[in-house]
Amino acid sequence: MTAVDTPNARATPTGSPDSSPAGLASLPAPRVWLGLLVVVVIGVVSATAFRASLDARRATQRASEARARGDRVGEIVELGRVIRALPLDRSRPEEAAAALAAIAASAESDADPELAREAWRELRSAWFAVRGLGDPGRSWIDRAAGELTRLGAAREASIEPRLARPLPSLVAALALFGWGGCAFGLVWRGLEPSGRLKRAALPWALGVLAWLSVWVMALRAA
Repeated sequence: MTAVDTPNARATPTGSPDSSPAGLASLPAPRVWLGLLVVVVIGVVSATAFRASLDARRATQRASEARARGDRVGEIVELGRVIRALPLDRSRPEEAAAALAAIAASAESDADPELAREAWRELRSAWFAVRGLGDPGRSWIDRAAGELTRLGAAREASIEPRLARPLPSLVAALALFGWGGCAFGLVWRGLEPSGRLKRAALPWALGVLAWLSVWVMALRAA
């Protein structure tokens, strides 16, 4: 018998995606993709926050162990790492800064000005390391600069790393979302199920290039 073609028959290569309307209808809706994107973003942010808290907790533990051994330099280094981790629990960096100030005061009372300077240096550099759009630890930075000047390190205290400019930093953050969104649109709107580019891919591709260029220039300006 000879096979009879019917109007509803669709000949597709073996293993190739179905580009028929029924095949397209079987793809997840845009809201599903958007939901997955939101879940991924939340997951990345949560994982980053968890890692920061874990790093701060571990550094606090190591600082306690160094203190128990009498390793004051090691304790200073670990307390600086607590500040640099900048966990969501902002009490930890503040407690670490207070502990560094206490070490400096104790070192001065023990006639060890070099150790005192080292504590204030670490406190100041740690807070500088976490500056961005905001300026956390400004009071500690100013206090450390004053103490370093008093302890004979005036030149060192006068050097201040350049703070990132708020406007270019904000533009860079927006551009990051811009080119990421255009890349998502390029995949969703500009590709056929078979993987071939559609004509509609052009504006999305240009958007990716434009936002990526803005992102790079904003980072250089920041």
